[in-house]
Amino acid sequence: MRNINNIHSTSSTSHQSSPPITFTDDDYTGVSPNQNDPMVIAVEVANWEVHKTLIDQGSSVDVLYWPTLLRLDIPHSLIQPHTEPLVGFAGERVHTRGYVDLFTTFGTSPDTR
Repeated sequence: MRNINNIHSTSSTSHQSSPPITFTDDDYTGVSPNQNDPMVIAVEVANWEVHKTLIDQGSSVDVLYWPTLLRLDIPHSLIQPHTEPLVGFAGERVHTRGYVDLFTTFGTSPDTR
């Protein structure tokens, strides 16, 4: 896999192998798995459960809104500066406050990832 116009990437040498995250028909509660409905899940981020996390495989960035970051009580010293804006498909630009690497956990025991 190669990155084009990637906002932030980490060295591939430090990447740990992890099992894929998959969803079965049992995970589609209240919606048809044959539809193109957005998938929203809860994810543990920095030891906090973050609800309403949108799964978007087509996105090239993972966005964490500032109020959410504040509620997670992430030290500002962990936020790395980043001066380049995010650019959408239509050319719209959004300025960022920076980036931060956070530990995330998906799923419930014993199937966490």
